[in-house]
Amino acid sequence: MVSNQSIKIHDYNRILSSIGDLSTEDFLKKLEKYFLIHEKDQTPYYPSQKFHISMYLDGKFYSLHVKHDLRSPEMSLDNLDHHILDKYIIKDILNIEDSDSSDQIKYVKGTSNIEGINLLKEKIDNGEGKVGFESIL
Repeated sequence: MVSNQSIKIHDYNRILSSIGDLSTEDFLKKLEKYFLIHEKDQTPYYPSQKFHISMYLDGKFYSLHVKHDLRSPEMSLDNLDHHILDKYIIKDILNIEDSDSSDQIKYVKGTSNIEGINLLKEKIDNGEGKVGFESIL
């Protein structure tokens, strides 16, 4: 048996090379179907709760809170933030069918704190991608 005190769950960041042919405004509008969006501007946002995802786009941070009607009361993949990110953003909005093999997505191991968000920002500001997401597992 493993104690929950000894388990460390790491976050995984995704950097996407583009948002397809969508403008930033159109992308944000499509996100509104699934998330409550809070612009944080220059303040880094670390998703410390389930159903919260951090996004960095065009020099701004956003918190994305999964809408309540999308949350399943049962234990399922649909309750895992990384699955929600994959299902609603990567597949539905950006039409990337296989996120594991797509050359448009780069995975970066997080730091489980705000440093990971700052690293994500740095990589995007340096041109390594268009948008970045951090979700906890």
